[in-house]
Amino acid sequence: MRSSNPPSDPEQIVAEIARDPAQVFTRFLPLIGRITAWIGKRQGLTPQDVQDLEAQVHLRLIENDYARLRAYKGRSSFETYLSITIQHLARDLRDKALGSWEPSAEARRIGPRAVRLETLWVRDRLTLDECERTLKPVFPDLTRQEIEEIAVRLPVRTRRRQEGDDGLERQPAATPTPDQRMEDLEGFAALREVLAALREERAKLPAEDRLLVRLRIDSGLKVSEIARQCAQSLGIDQKALYVRFDKIFATLRQGLEKRGIRPEDARTALRLGGRDEEELP
Repeated sequence: MRSSNPPSDPEQIVAEIARDPAQVFTRFLPLIGRITAWIGKRQGLTPQDVQDLEAQVHLRLIENDYARLRAYKGRSSFETYLSITIQHLARDLRDKALGSWEPSAEARRIGPRAVRLETLWVRDRLTLDECERTLKPVFPDLTRQEIEEIAVRLPVRTRRRQEGDDGLERQPAATPTPDQRMEDLEGFAALREVLAALREERAKLPAEDRLLVRLRIDSGLKVSEIARQCAQSLGIDQKALYVRFDKIFATLRQGLEKRGIRPEDARTALRLGGRDEEELP
């Protein structure tokens, strides 16, 4: 972020802070406001939330006799220093309100793309369109379809309720929650139900078949890789393993269809678990 009115020379700012930090703080209040508004926009905050954030930032900057301003040593522009400092403050305030963020086990299992998507979509409350634009420079080959397929697998995570939020449940949401955004996307709610049903059907399989499915779907191994790893313990070669997987996945599809799930939706649920280009049986 760049200001239309660049601050003064860094060494001059350091000297001014040493003499009168309150005067420097007052002088740069407009810049602090612009930085805070920019951060609030990126986080999808409402105007009122941005005002609250700005008030908290002001308090943090003046506490302990302007300790954070006094920490500036002139090694960068004062605007850059303020931007980094305020971003850290905003993150700390958000973590305090929502709890320290940790990616879900499912996101970690899927991989770095899912971890980054979950952070943007769930924690930062961006829309999937905004997530796509943010992820493109990092993962250029990531398609919108892949983003949606990852999103539908992520668990719904809600904001932690804090003291003083007694009336929160009765207030209209300022921004859509992750699950509300998910349901706004065609098919997301239905796919979640199908994936939940698939987990239940998998649990009904014999222990050895459950292991094979876990290796195939959860670990994303190809049948050839599973055959190499399990040939001795299972006493089965690759050709026979393909036949066995045909039977296992036929059983799972039949179980899903008995629940009223359409064949194409059952196959979609099975495909969403795969992480390589080899088609599931």
